Amino acid sequence: MDNRDFDFDFDAILAEFNSYSSDYANAPAAEPEAPAESVQESQEENYLGDGEYYVDTSLLTGWLAHQDALGKAKRNPAPQVQPPQPSRKSAVAPRREEEFSPRFTPEDREYTRPEPKPKKKGPPPRRIVEVNPDKVLSDTEMEKAEALLSKAEEKQARRQAEKSAIRRWEQDEEIERERAVERRERSSSPLKVIIATLFAFIGLFALVWIGGNVHPDSGTVTAAAVKTRMELPTRLDMYMHNAASDALSEVSYIKKIYTLPEIGPGPAPDMSAFGTTTDPAVISAVIAEAEELLNGQQTVWRPDLPFYPGTEMHYYRDDTILVIVWKEIVEERCATLAEVKVAHGSQFRRRLAEDTYGSSVQFYASEMALASNAVVASNADFYAFRNIGVTVYQRQLFRNVPDRLDTCFITAGGDMLFARAGELTDDASVLSFIQQNDVVFSLSFGPVLVDNGEVQYCESYPIGEIDTQYSRAGLGMTDELHYLLMTVNHTDGRPRANVNDFARLMQLKGCVKAYNLDGGQTSEIVIQGKPVNYIDFGAERTVSDIIYFASAIPESEVHG
Repeated sequence: MDNRDFDFDFDAILAEFNSYSSDYANAPAAEPEAPAESVQESQEENYLGDGEYYVDTSLLTGWLAHQDALGKAKRNPAPQVQPPQPSRKSAVAPRREEEFSPRFTPEDREYTRPEPKPKKKGPPPRRIVEVNPDKVLSDTEMEKAEALLSKAEEKQARRQAEKSAIRRWEQDEEIERERAVERRERSSSPLKVIIATLFAFIGLFALVWIGGNVHPDSGTVTAAAVKTRMELPTRLDMYMHNAASDALSEVSYIKKIYTLPEIGPGPAPDMSAFGTTTDPAVISAVIAEAEELLNGQQTVWRPDLPFYPGTEMHYYRDDTILVIVWKEIVEERCATLAEVKVAHGSQFRRRLAEDTYGSSVQFYASEMALASNAVVASNADFYAFRNIGVTVYQRQLFRNVPDRLDTCFITAGGDMLFARAGELTDDASVLSFIQQNDVVFSLSFGPVLVDNGEVQYCESYPIGEIDTQYSRAGLGMTDELHYLLMTVNHTDGRPRANVNDFARLMQLKGCVKAYNLDGGQTSEIVIQGKPVNYIDFGAERTVSDIIYFASAIPESEVHG
């Protein structure tokens, strides 16, 4: 049995209950029925959900008790006493305030008033709708989606593989570095001791030999030979350093030091290091390869220069020398320039015809350059053409007439030192200057064009036709061991230069020091045994001397 078994018609029960109101004297009339809204509200309050209602059995119990009392009254009439008429409101308490009635257990079942369901607060929960992509996307779209998903998975797999490979490579590199350090430490220690002992013995032997065989007052050798022997300790030190570099090349890097003896030609250059091009990018690459040699210095050559149309650029590079030769339009003039950077001052050299001062034999500059193994060369002062000036060669003073010409002294370190006309006088002062400044040779033509970066204006000079338009040749320095050879020649009817114009042009090209050389038909620059500039009258003139720059790498290392 459930609560639906008590599905009474409350209106019929109340009507029958009111029919007995005549048994009570002056019983008040029944209250009008509750409006439909109240009945509806009552039903809603008693609705428990799932088709079940709550029924208050206390009303039914009272009605049954009343029916029982009426039956007894009919059987045993009593004096008519008007009982107090309870109002309906007092008989039935408001449902909201009444307590649950005592037990009513038809068929021995106990009923308990159910707890009302709590009212839900807030918006209803959001309904999650699962979308089936097979019903939304077309077959083509599904294929594209699958392809994109496959690519994403492949990309992720590649990234993971790359990261793993990099981690493994870094680990292997670290392990290899540690092993290399261990091998170096194990192998270098005994080798260094052996090499140091050997070189110390050789050095001691050389010093003993020099002390016993070379004496400044012996008079048994020429001054040049004495100088060559006195250079032996320096050359021995260089040899020991380079030998150590070769011996330890697999253990550590030691940069080699190359120098040249002051007498004799330089070593034959590496012919494969020469090149010719019209592409500035090639020269830029050569300069980049010479980064260590340049040591932070900037080149005069730039890819955006106004190169002379239809001309080629020449270059040479090894570990000891960089040479770039080109033609350029400078203030409507055709200038030929040779930029040179060397590793050591001994690579800047002078050559006299037959290696003898006062020789009556003369040669073309190109011939002397080839005989000297020059990488690049230029005419010098043509000392044999005049009898004034100061001439120093292989540290020896051969001519000293210093009162009329400016002199440029070249030191063993490759520096250019100037002495103005009249500053030096007798032989003693010149010899003292040579000794104090370690002078190897001199150039005596002039005048000085640029000094300390300033143009040296010249009003008069005894040689060189300084005030006329003339083919010019000059030697300049832009930085340490960094030189510029420059000529201005008669080319395609273009103007040449007077001395002061030429000085300004050399300063314009970055020279901090510059000196004027012999000009005219002897004004030329030679590379690989050939002049690269136009020469007056279209042919070389024989000369008595040249200056040149040589490689310092021994021929044995170049040619095996």
